[in-house]
Amino acid sequence: MRALPLLIALAATAPALAEEAAIAPHRAIYAMTDESGSQTGRMEVELLGDACRGYAMLRRLEIDNDFGKVVRTSATWESADGSAYSFNDTLEQDGTEIKRFRGKAERENDATIVRIVAPEEQKAKLPANVLFPISRTKALRSAIDTSGPGAIMKSMQAYLGAPGFGTKAAQVSTIVQPRRPDPGDLGALQGLKSWYTREAFFIGEAFHDGGPSFEMKATEFENGVVAGFEVIEGNRISRGRIEKLEILPSQPCKG
Repeated sequence: MRALPLLIALAATAPALAEEAAIAPHRAIYAMTDESGSQTGRMEVELLGDACRGYAMLRRLEIDNDFGKVVRTSATWESADGSAYSFNDTLEQDGTEIKRFRGKAERENDATIVRIVAPEEQKAKLPANVLFPISRTKALRSAIDTSGPGAIMKSMQAYLGAPGFGTKAAQVSTIVQPRRPDPGDLGALQGLKSWYTREAFFIGEAFHDGGPSFEMKATEFENGVVAGFEVIEGNRISRGRIEKLEILPSQPCKG
């Protein structure tokens, strides 16, 4: 079912490559299409929070397919210092909940402890250097700022708290390339720095066994907005293109 890798990928790249002080709370709606260009549904993403209180994200993906109407909703929260991460993911088919994935991950001494409470209780110990989604974004942006102009490559371990990962971390290899301004960008994105990214996600032992579990291409802006993305899973491709963007009011971070 296409909804699964799409939400994994969105968890991996949201927010986009923003400096922490420049992350803009926002609400975005994406039109979803398949490899043929046929519309398959829509994605809504909302980012709230700041560098003092942490970041909350809500994603809602609606897909119409042979199984009927599939809705996947994902809510996450990451602490400002990147030491704690909680996640709650539900899958509905024609209005009936059929799956739930919920848990949290925290830094504890020299490790990252993942605790899953649904669909069944699980606990795992991951390395202390495993990053959560927004912490990984910050690390990528720091690498961009210190490397100077031109493309960069970076590989990091991440835990995304998404179905398909369970308690496993992913090795994420990223290529970032600067992008020129485009007159076709939405008004709120005009004049902002942006990048093309391509990422390969290796879940669990996939890094040693061969090709990536899935790949993702995206156009990302310095205020944290992802303007478009493409998820590649084997021979299948799913695309999202931003149609509507609302920059939300932000509160001053008082430390």
